Amino acid sequence: MKPKMKIYSIALTLIAFSCSGGADKPDTNATDSTNVSRLDTVVTETTTETVPQYVYGIDISSNQRGEVDILDKQKDSLTFVICRATDGITWQDPDFKSNWKVLEEKGFVRGAYHFFESEDDPADQVGNYLKTVGEISAAGLPAIVDFEGHGIRTDMTVEAVQNNLLQVLEILAEKTGRTPILYTNINDGDKYLSIEAFAKYPLWVADYSQGKTPTLPGIWKDTKWQLWQKSDDYYEKSIKNDFDIFNGDLEAFNAFLKTN
Repeated sequence: MKPKMKIYSIALTLIAFSCSGGADKPDTNATDSTNVSRLDTVVTETTTETVPQYVYGIDISSNQRGEVDILDKQKDSLTFVICRATDGITWQDPDFKSNWKVLEEKGFVRGAYHFFESEDDPADQVGNYLKTVGEISAAGLPAIVDFEGHGIRTDMTVEAVQNNLLQVLEILAEKTGRTPILYTNINDGDKYLSIEAFAKYPLWVADYSQGKTPTLPGIWKDTKWQLWQKSDDYYEKSIKNDFDIFNGDLEAFNAFLKTN
């Protein structure tokens, strides 16, 4: 990695995004010729004292195979790493166990997400996730549910999809004692997540519209943003990642972990 700037205040640049969730597909776009990570493509230094401080992370899957071995918390400006864990009722990310172990050893705040399949039994989906992840540590992020794209059956009614998703979230909250985070994008969020029952779940939004702040979908439209997946153009050496931002400084981030 190139030496990292001290990020006491930053301005966000404008770049595009794509999601890493769902089926296990090879990353065909990781072709960074400079072979360095590029946090400076997603954030830039500024001397403006009024610019807020943020906490940064990435989310990974088996598409970024071996990447955890090159992460270095002493050099990186990354605080948290979110790993794909499961999909539906039977599938587990083949690299999850090793990623999870190495990230703990390296001192990163960890998160694990489940890719929601709307037609699968909610209790069985939670069972697959908890069997794979194990205990959700109070030092890490709460359970995360990835709601998007091909996980949503178009032959199901909106109400049926909402009901199954709410059951997954409610069972996770009951089993873990923490409020799950819900990940989605603008289109799917607007179509399915517009009812009050979803409002109590923290939102991790995918928005690559090149705005300085994300557009929030559904029930969160008039709220403050919490987690933002801003870009798919962050590199660790030649490995391409999604880049994530927490809306607050480290103190606020730690407070979020304690209260969710």
